[in-house]
Amino acid sequence: MLPYQDRILDSFLRSEGILAVLGKSLGIQSCLLEAARRLLRSGGTDTRHSTDLILLINTSQEEAQLLLRRVNEDYRWAACRDRLQVLGSELSVEDRSESYVRGGIFIVGARVLVPDLLSGRLPAEAVTGVLVNHAHSVGELSPEAFVLRLLRSGSSQAGRRR
Repeated sequence: MLPYQDRILDSFLRSEGILAVLGKSLGIQSCLLEAARRLLRSGGTDTRHSTDLILLINTSQEEAQLLLRRVNEDYRWAACRDRLQVLGSELSVEDRSESYVRGGIFIVGARVLVPDLLSGRLPAEAVTGVLVNHAHSVGELSPEAFVLRLLRSGSSQAGRRR
């Protein structure tokens, strides 16, 4: 990581809610992966058993595979490599539900998230963070915006019940 990337991530991870806008030439993939690794690490010293559930949305299949390949090549991910998963429609509903319970960082599309959120397989209050890749392409009526609205409304309703 370059020093400016480290500063971005330090301020990003210390904030309660933040929007960080990074362009391709600013090393977005490196920043995304490092943010994911630090978020897993912040869930406790034992990153293999952290129950944080963080979603990385708006990522193409090709980009997801590239991110996984980079994780597999990076020694800093050795302790938590299996905590980053791509969840797609090829996985059964039961497998996705089990993954959500275990926690981790999930690269997942809106087409999978919407039914999981609406059916309760993924309770909105269980989600501890969302990273929106290519946020500039998320329009008001996009599936990703709908996912974010579901998460916001679900977590605020859970807060009222407590």
